[in-house]
Amino acid sequence: MGTRGLFAYRHRKKYYIKYNHWDSYPSGLGADLVDQIPTDKKSFKAWLESKRDFFDEEEERLRDEDFGDDRERGIDGFGGYYEVPSDSPPKNDLFIEWTYTIDLDDNAFTIDMEISFPLDNIPRGQHGCHWISCIGHDASGDRCLRITTPHEFAAIPSRLAPEPSPQDLAMYGKIESNLKLLPQSEWLSQPLSLSQEFALDAAAEVVKLHYFWFYLSQTFQPNRAKFHMLALGLLSIAADGLTFTPRKKYNSEDKREGLVHFASWAKETCNRPRNEFMWLRGVLVYLTSHLDVEDNRKASVGSVVSAIQELKLDYCVAVLFSINHIVVVKVVDGVVYESEVIELLAALPDPNWKERLITGLKPLIHVFRLPQFTDIAEMEPDASVSQFPTEILLQVLESTDNETYDQFSKLSKTWRGICKKYLRLGPYTIIGRDNDAFIARVANGPATRIKLFWICKGNLHKSDGIDCYEVYLKPQHVTEIRTELPTQSEVGVVGGNFVQMRLRPPRYRKSTSASDIGVVIAEEGTDLEQTMIEKVKKTMEEEVEV
Repeated sequence: MGTRGLFAYRHRKKYYIKYNHWDSYPSGLGADLVDQIPTDKKSFKAWLESKRDFFDEEEERLRDEDFGDDRERGIDGFGGYYEVPSDSPPKNDLFIEWTYTIDLDDNAFTIDMEISFPLDNIPRGQHGCHWISCIGHDASGDRCLRITTPHEFAAIPSRLAPEPSPQDLAMYGKIESNLKLLPQSEWLSQPLSLSQEFALDAAAEVVKLHYFWFYLSQTFQPNRAKFHMLALGLLSIAADGLTFTPRKKYNSEDKREGLVHFASWAKETCNRPRNEFMWLRGVLVYLTSHLDVEDNRKASVGSVVSAIQELKLDYCVAVLFSINHIVVVKVVDGVVYESEVIELLAALPDPNWKERLITGLKPLIHVFRLPQFTDIAEMEPDASVSQFPTEILLQVLESTDNETYDQFSKLSKTWRGICKKYLRLGPYTIIGRDNDAFIARVANGPATRIKLFWICKGNLHKSDGIDCYEVYLKPQHVTEIRTELPTQSEVGVVGGNFVQMRLRPPRYRKSTSASDIGVVIAEEGTDLEQTMIEKVKKTMEEEVEV
């Protein structure tokens, strides 16, 4: 078929691009290119050396050729190439549907400059084309590597690590001999509340729904709007107690004028003068990159410690956040504690993606817990104890709307405890967690097991006959680092209005609301549960043998 494409070899940072007119699909041109790459180590090494030698000769051959501005050269008319070899990669456009790059510099086979496999470990499978089944779409329809792809078959795109600041490295050198390890028990020793369990589930699922953008996150600089938007979104969702669903099911006919979605709110926030430092719920957040590179990690820790010393703080918790990795730093009376580097997005893709992602999210859940949901006895030691049985208070809670529920959570020690223990989700009151199911009931009804299926609303059609609930977030009040701590009234403050959950707009869909996030609540053992399992596998996760 006349599916046009480009393929290129990258050598010494130059792309040597050629045009392909027919069958440029992965099963056509893509498979032909992969078939040329040897699979055994010895043959691969010889092939790689021969290719590098060839393009060294090509560089020499083309060095003195005068290409000028000849528009009549035709396809591959620039010394046998589609365009003059340069540092510009092949690009998709209206007429070019697929591009492929064999990267001899970074050992990668890259599709559309977005999906990459290790050049020496492309998943072949029985028929040599298993790599094709690893190409999928996220919930917004953006083409990306499937989140369930085995980690060893993924080459994560990333920009080069920046040069670390000598000043920050010097600061780390001053404190290194007295540094203490911050143990994992800091965030693993405390049981999770239902609110925290829900925040973990929501954060992990949002990464899956927008995996295209998170997969590319390491190509963005930390001081850029795209990086800020993804980082701020993930940090906000991981702050428990801020994600809500209305009792009323979503109706596409309802008017939505004036409703703001998270991407718009975050864009406005990120358009302010950007600083890698910010306060979020009383925690110092430092947006950085390449925490897996030793000197960059040391420089980031040094920068954070310098900021804490400048603020003259006796106690401070800081999160160094690169989206791919996390480092937690705590300063207590001049003693600096540093955690090990914790994998977050760096753990993906993986067949056990959710388990691995939740493990990385737990430190965030711990440090960003709601101030009113910390140890209430410590906060209000003299608060009176309610004489009403918990069961009666729970019945009252089940009959309230979400706005009243939110007010109850701030009302008193007793009500905060009840709201912490029993989470509201649509018409359900969540009363427990059991493995991958929540235990819930509706308005004094019997307890039932429910499963949550997070989707983009564009994945559901009227013909499906499936109801979903919209998901809203109360965005955090974010303050830039300054010469003093945020006031007590600012710690834990959130924006005044709910915003619709959508971290990034889709690139291709005309309706941006199609990427608004919703949740389908299915009682365990029902036809709806099975339908949603199949739909999620089909749209985002399932790998199909070729």
